[in-house]
Parts: sequence; C-alpha cells; structure tokens
Amino acid sequence: MAVSVMLSLLSIVSVTYAIIHDPFEYDFSKLRSVREESNSEARSVQGRVNDILASHEQGRGIAVLLDSVDDVPVIEEQLDAMPPSIHAGHHTLFEFLPQDASEKLPLLREIREISIDIREHVEDEDTLRKIDDNIPPEKIDVPSLDDLPDEVAGRFAEKDGTRGRIMVVEQAEEASIWDGRYLVRWAEGLRTLRMSDGTRPPLAGRAPVFADMISAVYNDMPKAIGAAFFATVVLVLVSFRSRCDSLLSIMALLLGILWMAGAMAGLGMKLNFLNFVAFPITFGNGVDYSINVLRRYRLEVQAGNPDAILSAVRLSGGAVVLCSLTTIVGYTSLYVSANLAMNSFGLAMAISEVTCLMAAVLTMPAVVIMLSRRGKSP
Repeated sequence: MAVSVMLSLLSIVSVTYAIIHDPFEYDFSKLRSVREESNSEARSVQGRVNDILASHEQGRGIAVLLDSVDDVPVIEEQLDAMPPSIHAGHHTLFEFLPQDASEKLPLLREIREISIDIREHVEDEDTLRKIDDNIPPEKIDVPSLDDLPDEVAGRFAEKDGTRGRIMVVEQAEEASIWDGRYLVRWAEGLRTLRMSDGTRPPLAGRAPVFADMISAVYNDMPKAIGAAFFATVVLVLVSFRSRCDSLLSIMALLLGILWMAGAMAGLGMKLNFLNFVAFPITFGNGVDYSINVLRRYRLEVQAGNPDAILSAVRLSGGAVVLCSLTTIVGYTSLYVSANLAMNSFGLAMAISEVTCLMAAVLTMPAVVIMLSRRGKSP
C-alpha cells in the first residue's frame, strides 16, 4: 500500500506540473514520419513529383477561395491590415498581369507607327527582320487572366478552369510550419477574413487542418473521456450486485489511469491528436483486470476459503497478467511505424496496460486485505 500511495502522490505532482505547463503537443515535428528517405522509394518518387510540380513549398501557404474575383481587393485590404506575425504576404493571379496596361496602350500604338515609318526607309534584310520581330501587333488588347499561360496560372486555377478566385497567403517570416501554436494563430487570423457579402471564405492548407485537430483534441477530449468513464461505471454497476465490489473495481481503474497519466507526464509525453485516445480506450481495457480478480475473489469467498483474495490472485492473476502482456506486445509493435504520433499512442497504451495491471493484481488485493484486517471485509 505504501508503494501505491507514493506512486499516486508522484503521479499527482507530475500531472499537475504538466497541466500548469500545458499538456498538449504543439511541436508537430515530433509527430511526423522519421523514416530515412534513402530507405523509402515512395519518398524518392514524391520528391521528384514535387520538383516537377514546383511544390517544394507545400504547406507553407494557405489557399483562400473567394466567391468572385471582385472580392480580391476586399480581402487584400484586410490582409494588409494584419500584423506581420500572422503572415508575410499574399499572392494572387493578378500579380502576373502588367500594371496600368490601359495607360500603356497608346505608347505601344505610337511605337508601332514609328516602326512602320522606319521600315519604309530600311533596305537591310537583317534590320527589317529585327523590326518585324519586335513591332507591336496591329490590334492590342488589355491582357486578362485568361491570356496567362497555364504554367503561370496553374496554381491559381480551379478544376473547372476558373481563374483568379484563389489567393495564397504566406506564413510569417521566421515562423515554422511545425509550430502548432503559430499554425493555430495563422489559421484563426485568416478566419477573421470576410468577403463583400459578409461570409467567411473557405481555407485550405496545413495550418487550418492542424488547427482544427488541436481544437478537436482540446474541446472533445474531456467529452470523450467523460463519456467513456460514465459508460464504464454503468457497466461495472450492472456487473456487480455489491456496491463495495463496484467501488473497488472503479478505484483500481482510477488508480491505473492516474499512474498512467503520471508516467506519461514524467516521461515528458505531451497529448496529441492520437495518443489522447488512449485514455477512453483504457477505461474499457483497464477495468477488465480488476473485474476478473474480484469475480474470482467472490467465488473463493462463497467456497469458504479464508484466504480468498490471495487465492483469487494466484488463480486468476496469471491469466490476467498473460492477457495484459499480449496486449502490451500488440501496442509496443506500433514502434515499427515510422510515424512518431503512432509511436506515442503505442507507448501510452503500453503504459496504461502496466499501470492498470498493477492496480488490479497488487493494489486492489492489498486494499481488500487491509479492510479484512480491520474487520471490514468487502
């Protein structure tokens, strides 16, 4: 019992420290794939595709889709008013069109007239050829978005060929695409944009996706954990007629969860979009062990065994440990994955198996023995 109390106190301190210093993982470089490129032919092929598509800057910009090209100046004005800590600038297809083109048309017409006059007095073939190659055409129109070549307009064109409604906003200077806090700030900043009709334009890119993932973890994790715990408690109450058995089983589960959280905090593990799922899963997995031991304990009590709890641990403890070990092997196999987020999930689940097993086969029997010695046998 003393060891269990010490573990509980250390876990409370570790968890409290982690909560004060923010338990969520914002460094997404710790969640990426770390497989060597030389060992991954798929990565090599992807690199060649990126070179061809000129997409080596993928993820460093957010695409903003507007309802109309008329909304471009409206959004540009709002972007220009944002601080440099949000973004470093923006790009539209209009940047590739010549500025003040209508004002330059008279100059081009004048150049054409002068070139024609000069041509009439030139006899040298090479000079005539140069004039013909550079003389402005007879009909000159103001260039539009449709006049731009596909190589230029491709990134700003939609599937149906529509051009000009896509804007690309660059990340802030010295900001990292692996910094979750910046991605959230970046996405939230762009979500304040409003088109001329007052609606918010859709965003596409790494930042909005990861910002939504962080928000989902932050907002939905308490709901998921609460729902899982409530369902587990209901099932335990239904499984046991004795309120004391139900309390013992739930106590063992909560101890296992507390030690699990303390171990994760002690190891410096942060919660991310994947490993937080380990908590609601553990409610279902962890409670099984205490239930199995308590069920066997009740059978031994009914058989008149004076050492019922010790017999329960000897008879059912081995099966419970073996069951847990096979599960631990399954979760630790996730370390084969090159994805660090998957690794963190596997480690969290392996820790939960160990802590819930200890609570079920060590601490809970010790509590039963302690109560029996005080004449309060459950």
